[in-house]
Order: sequence, then C-alpha cells, then structure tokens
Amino acid sequence: MAEYALDKYEFKKYLLDELPDTRQEELIFWKRNIPMPVDLIYNIFDKRGTLFSTYLNHIGAAYLFAWIGQTEDKDWSTSFSVQPTKENIGHKASLLEQFTHYFDQAGTGEMLAGFSELFLLENYHADPAALVEAICHEGRKYKRLYLPAPVRQKLQETFPELLQFMALSNWDMFSNVIADELKIYRMGFADAFNGIFIKLIEFVLRFSGTTQKKYVSATGYDLRQAKVSHLAESEITYGNVSDGSIWEPAYASGRTYAILNKLHPYCNEVQKNGDQAESSLSELLNVMAEKENEILRDRDKKVIENFRQDVSRELRIRAEQKG
Repeated sequence: MAEYALDKYEFKKYLLDELPDTRQEELIFWKRNIPMPVDLIYNIFDKRGTLFSTYLNHIGAAYLFAWIGQTEDKDWSTSFSVQPTKENIGHKASLLEQFTHYFDQAGTGEMLAGFSELFLLENYHADPAALVEAICHEGRKYKRLYLPAPVRQKLQETFPELLQFMALSNWDMFSNVIADELKIYRMGFADAFNGIFIKLIEFVLRFSGTTQKKYVSATGYDLRQAKVSHLAESEITYGNVSDGSIWEPAYASGRTYAILNKLHPYCNEVQKNGDQAESSLSELLNVMAEKENEILRDRDKKVIENFRQDVSRELRIRAEQKG
C-alpha cells in the first residue's frame, strides 16, 4: 500500500490516486465534470480542524439526542429521522437544558474525546452548547451521515440501536456543512465536497500512524509570520501574498524585504530542501524586492508585477506536476 505524508499536497495526490473520477490539469482539479481550483482542495485540508470539530459535534448531537429519547422512553426514532433541522432553533433553550443534563451520564464527552484523537484534533472540547448548534443545522439528515469503521464500531458497542437509523445510505449529509463553512454554493460543488471530505477522513485515519511520514495535527491555527523588526538580511519571511505570487516586496523597519507566499507549493518545495536553499532563495528575492520597490513609475511597476505573477504561476504548475 502506498504511503503519504499528512500534508495538503500529499492529500491531493491521494485523491488523484484513489478517486477514479478525478484528474488535474494545470491548476484545476476535476471531480467528474466539475472543475475546481486546486487551492480549494488545499483549503479543505487546511480547514480540517474546523471541519472535523463540526463533524464530531454532529455525531455527538445525533448520539445524545437519540440517547435521551431512549432513556426517557420516547418514540425517538420518529423525531430522530428529521434531525438535524433548523426547526430546533426555536427550542434551543430546552434542548440545551436536556443536553446539559444528560451529557455526562451518556458518556458523550468521553466518546467524542476518543474520536478527536483518531482525527488528530488538538484542543477539541465537546460541550452541550456546540452539540445544540449542530443539531440546528438545516440540510440532509443523519441517516445520510458517513461514519468510518472505528466510529461505527464504537457506536455499535455503546448504542447499537442508533445505527438502525443513522448512516444508512448516500453518506452525503456533510456536503452542505462544508459548503456553509467554505461559503461556496456553486452547482455540483456540494457533492464534490462530500466525496473529498470522506476521503479526507480516510486519509487521516489510514496514515496518522505512519511513523516514517510527517505528522501534522489538525490544530486549526495558522503559521505565525516572523516579526519584521527581528529579521536578519537572509532570514526568510513567510506570510500572505495579495495576488498569489511566490513573493511580494514589503518595507518595514527601514528596509525592504520579500514576503514568501506560505500557500504557494513552490515554497513548500524550498522548505523541503533545507536551510541552505531557503537562505539562498531569500537573498535573491530580497534583492529583487528591493529593486522593485525602487521603481517609481506606475506603468513600469505594473510590468514587474505582471512578470512576478507569470513566473509564480509557471513555477506553481511545475510544482503541482511534481506532486
């Protein structure tokens, strides 16, 4: 079986290897006949901390709602069949009271903590309020929520009756949740998101224990940008670049320097080659940035900006092809 490092570039490669209906053409990722910017795939991976947290909240909400119904001898299967639903918004207070009362008794927090370890989530803390928010979501129902084997096995051990009404078919419930998180509602994207998310779960569960590969937890926080005031002449600075180029000139603390785009795959290649490669590249780009900032005429500056963007795009395509 092939092994993959737990990073976004390897995840994209995994999708291309595992899903027969995917392909990449330059910077476009195709899922069947749906074209998506390849950055969208990376974005789903980078947001996995938030997505996995929401996913576990939905599992916990479904579990606790059904557990309360069974404990109180209610016909919970009928009411469960329409969950989650925005109709719960009007009953938030009573739901929160119930969820809070039964949360520990049902073992909800302990169960979700175990799941969070499976998903490499750091700083995930389930609480009744978050589960109430989850069950107020409007969209496809819990009978269409995908459950990977370790989660299904745990539910089978603790609450087997739940699996008679949950995760039965389609497994596309989470597509709407992802679309809401990314705020992208283009036709066909939701179904593509769901397939990619299921593969993301599979990717993390399959390769999280591969000791030879790089371990990346789903922390949900971003890389910190180095403080400009402490930069040495050859020190590299990673940050956000406004137009997607590999680098962008900046000026602070009395000197010009270059910001390297932390989201550009070419920069990822540079980092893999060690400190010496970073130092050499930093020196080159800082001089280029200095000269670019010396340009006064807007027309000339635009020519340089266009050149920088063209170079960046070509190197991005080459880096993608290597992956």
